[in-house]
Parts: sequence; C-alpha cells; structure tokens
Amino acid sequence: MFRVDPLANPEPLIKRVYAYVAYRVGDGPDAEDITSETFERALRYKKSYDSRKGEPVAWLIGIARRCIEGRPATPELSSEYLEASDHRDLEDDALRRIALSGAV
Repeated sequence: MFRVDPLANPEPLIKRVYAYVAYRVGDGPDAEDITSETFERALRYKKSYDSRKGEPVAWLIGIARRCIEGRPATPELSSEYLEASDHRDLEDDALRRIALSGAV
C-alpha cells in the first residue's frame, strides 16, 4: 500500500495551522508554541494519517485543536486591576504589566 507523506510540503501547512491557532488563541508566542507542538505530534504520529479521510491540513487542524483544548485557560485581568491602572503613571503600569506577563 502506498503511503502519502502528509508533511511533504510543510511550509504552507505551517502557515495554515498558525493562522488557525492565532485565530483561536491570539497572535504571538502562544500561537507559535501550539503550532510547534502540533507539528511535533504530527511527526510522531505521521503513520496514523489516512489520506482517504481528508487533506493533511484538516488532519493538522484536528491535532492543533486538541493541543489548544489541552492547555490551561489564560487568566483574565480583573476589573479592579484595569480600573486602578487608569490612575497610575505609565511607567508604573508598564512595570506591573511586565511582571504580570512574566508570572503568567
């Protein structure tokens, strides 16, 4: 039986998967991490791809969806923090945001 390599042309697939992930979680490092995790899993389970069930991009989007669902939700900023930040000077606010993003 002839096996199709779903990752034979990865560049357009990476772009499509990243676009999907960025739509779901936002553009940036989290989307990059999830896209990387998606392709790591795809490489590991490449033999499970069945071309009769769909295109490689659909298979990869399914993997990406499971990667997204398996991650903990990002905590939202509290309304008290947002209201208090209106009264602070910009430098103090920027330092607090940097510390908060580092903690997350």
